Amino acid sequence: MSAKQRLMDALFKNKERTHINLKFFRGTASNVSEEDLCEQSASAIFQVDSGLVDRNSSFGDSDARQTEVAKVIAAA
Repeated sequence: MSAKQRLMDALFKNKERTHINLKFFRGTASNVSEEDLCEQSASAIFQVDSGLVDRNSSFGDSDARQTEVAKVIAAA
């Protein structure tokens, strides 16, 4: 089974899942392949589903600040 298929199964075969919030940080890699992204995503979901890592009940958005995209682009 391909990494992409494992990711699709992890995302859509669990009928009890209504929302998943994943964040990825690129790190120092200059290129990230589709295969690597799918593999890491599926692995993260598996770890949460298996209880290997703590599941957050909140999404942490309460502390988020809104920023205008124009300001981000201007600062770049």
